[in-house]
Amino acid sequence: MFFYKYLPLFLLPTILLACDKQPESEKPYEPLSAQDYCAVITKELNLKSSAEPSPANISEEAAKETANKAFISRYGEEKIKEEYPLSATSCNDTWIIHGSMPKNMLGGAAQAVISKKDGAVLRIIHGK
Repeated sequence: MFFYKYLPLFLLPTILLACDKQPESEKPYEPLSAQDYCAVITKELNLKSSAEPSPANISEEAAKETANKAFISRYGEEKIKEEYPLSATSCNDTWIIHGSMPKNMLGGAAQAVISKKDGAVLRIIHGK
């Protein structure tokens, strides 16, 4: 009888200590730097990574226009207008174009990878 009466007193601290620990997989999210993200895109799309990219035939503005047309055709004009202005980042022989997140909103934005050589859309996605 003594054992059952005081068992909760011994188990409670053990349970509380076990529940307090945060698993390694639940560490706070840290966004990738532009350089690290470029490396991920280069690997995922099997692009050649070079120290000196070849000269761009497609300008940043032309890449933004191409991406904007692709975004509108896939996600609709209403949705994409919420993500203006579009930003561009140079990544080896590609442009990475991404929409802006509306203020006070959780989720993702449209993103496209455009070839600098010929303006081809290599990837188009939308974050959640």
